[in-house]
Amino acid sequence: MIRLVCNKRFFEPRSSCSKKMGIHTLFIVTSLCIQVTSGFMTPDMILKMATAGRPPMTPHVQGEVSSKCEADLADLMASETSELIQVVDSFGKPESGLLAGNAVWMGHYDECMSISDFNFCMSYLQLTLPQNSSSVPSPTGKTQLMWGVCVPQSCSDYDILYALQDLLTLVEAPFNITAVNASSVVCAQDPPAPYNSIGFIVTMAIIGLLASLMLLGAFLDTTLRSVNYKAPPSTHKLVINRTSDPYPYQRVRSPSGGDDRGAMEEEDQGAQDLEEVPTACTRAWQQFLLCFAVNRNLTKLLSSKTSEGGIGCLNGIRVISMTWVILGHVPLFILMAGVVGNPSVALDFIGRFGFQAVANAFFSVDSFFFLSGLLVAYMALGKMAKTGGKLPWFWFYFHRYWRLTPALGMTMLIWLHLKPYLGSGPIWQATVSDPYCSKYWWVNLLYINNFYQDNCIAWVWYLANDMQFFIISPFLLIMLHKLPLLGLLSMLVICVVSSITTGVLMAKHNFSVVFVDVSNPNPPADINQTFQEVIYDKPYCRIAPYMVGMAMGYLLLRLKKQSFKLHPSVVIIGWCAATAIGMACVYGLYGGYNNHPLSPTENAVYMALCRFAWAISLSWVVFACHYGYGGWINDFLSWELWIPMSRLTYSAYLLHPIIITIYISNFATNYFFSIYMLAFEVAAIITLAYTAAILLAVSIEFPFGNLEKMLVPSPDKKTK
Repeated sequence: MIRLVCNKRFFEPRSSCSKKMGIHTLFIVTSLCIQVTSGFMTPDMILKMATAGRPPMTPHVQGEVSSKCEADLADLMASETSELIQVVDSFGKPESGLLAGNAVWMGHYDECMSISDFNFCMSYLQLTLPQNSSSVPSPTGKTQLMWGVCVPQSCSDYDILYALQDLLTLVEAPFNITAVNASSVVCAQDPPAPYNSIGFIVTMAIIGLLASLMLLGAFLDTTLRSVNYKAPPSTHKLVINRTSDPYPYQRVRSPSGGDDRGAMEEEDQGAQDLEEVPTACTRAWQQFLLCFAVNRNLTKLLSSKTSEGGIGCLNGIRVISMTWVILGHVPLFILMAGVVGNPSVALDFIGRFGFQAVANAFFSVDSFFFLSGLLVAYMALGKMAKTGGKLPWFWFYFHRYWRLTPALGMTMLIWLHLKPYLGSGPIWQATVSDPYCSKYWWVNLLYINNFYQDNCIAWVWYLANDMQFFIISPFLLIMLHKLPLLGLLSMLVICVVSSITTGVLMAKHNFSVVFVDVSNPNPPADINQTFQEVIYDKPYCRIAPYMVGMAMGYLLLRLKKQSFKLHPSVVIIGWCAATAIGMACVYGLYGGYNNHPLSPTENAVYMALCRFAWAISLSWVVFACHYGYGGWINDFLSWELWIPMSRLTYSAYLLHPIIITIYISNFATNYFFSIYMLAFEVAAIITLAYTAAILLAVSIEFPFGNLEKMLVPSPDKKTK
């Protein structure tokens, strides 16, 4: 086998087959040149496919392989035993379908790891293709080859990286080109991360403490009820629940008269008006433990009770929007992972008309911005109307931060210190470490992470935007309460400025609204700034739906006690217009995915107006459903099943990307995209996300919500 490699003529200009040639590169060449049924690639084939006349480039990395690694490789080659055959057999081999985008030579992870003193490493090679080349389609816009190799444990990541670059230089030198560069190498570890790390120990201690508090709280609650506990007199003003109740404790109203959290984590108004909470009728330590009682919190979570006058359709919109988020993330995460063996098929699906609802799932986030603005205005203005415009603004902000941050903090701990132990395989190790989280975790807690390119758990950019919108909302709320026309005009001006800003930025950077150009799957990447950095996660480009939501919340509150009847023709026109606007937003890019690209002007106009238009469409749905013009749509959106599920949307939002990442990163073979497999995967991940959300909700969200009522002053004191 080695003799076959050494007799290849293109190696002759470098040297004969001697150990001085660089024995550490021979085992890689050996595996590459094995005859396999999936196809044999000669150097000439690789040259013609990958270079296409590209001028020479400087190699990405250069360095020396450690002497220990080189000696172990030399011993392996000299032995010519069954172990060598097993090592070579576990290497990744050229796969069929490279011209269709199958650039993943995964290898056999389990076989390599079963060999004593050997380790599996995944290498990433960058193929240099001419601009506008579509020879090797890639959903990421980059042509990257993943190659699994089996090496002695004495070889580090850098040893393999340097060896690979030596090999590539050796192969390409006769042609005076550099078509392939070694980009990075990640070697597996067992365990993937050390169990004795401080982060892991602290995280497990916190989880253990929370679990103990939940069980102790449930035990105390059961004990108090079993002895027919009678609460002593309390000096606090209490509202007694006069309905049948499995718990004999008194109830108090939520300090804010409702829950004005962001839409993803918003509970229904009725459940918040009369909550199960520990009150001053018990000792402080009992109050504290009852906050964590898992039986109480689970009962509250599963309750389908709502208060009279609540906006029932919001529960359905919230759950459907969260499901839409997951639906969009599953195929996107899979495509971006780089393990898809048939990306040309995946790109074809993206261009289909029916798949536009998946490709444009980004509007689900705008739905949450709309709902968040609506609920903040509806609840805050309702309380301001009762208190003469006064609100305890410090507690207004404290409430939001307290409700969001504990679950966010636990999510970062899970991502950093628990996720590494939840998988294994050829690509798992690359997902274990997250240098951005260890360095920039604090920007998430300050909710400014949308202004940082290097993100920790990047999907929480939404929370940063929502918090920033919430921070400025009191200024608009005061205007809406005192000078409604001025407040509405101010929100309109903000929407106009946001739209103009978005359009100008789109035109300036020549961004496309089509995130994957099917007709040109390998566009030149903008190495300076990306669409996400400039527009997608910036508050000044995303605030329009929030403003429309606030305006809608104000309108619903003003019309709350008024009765009016719309002419049937008006209702029909309203539903037709809302449907047309929504369909135009979601399916309006179909041509861009099918060889009819939008012009720079069309890209700018679409992005400038689509989010505002989507919020307008949702406004009609909420208005019509709330005032009796929704018919079966309102019946569906107000279905009682959505009520408990809506309380889980915040936790599901935080956890579902971790679940998707764990699923994808445990692939041991190439992933072949199929719409049928995708349906099963989406259904499974939705189920897992909401199941995990139950655990996060009853251990973090609900207990800390209960603790808040022990920290804030009484409603009477806050409004003075």
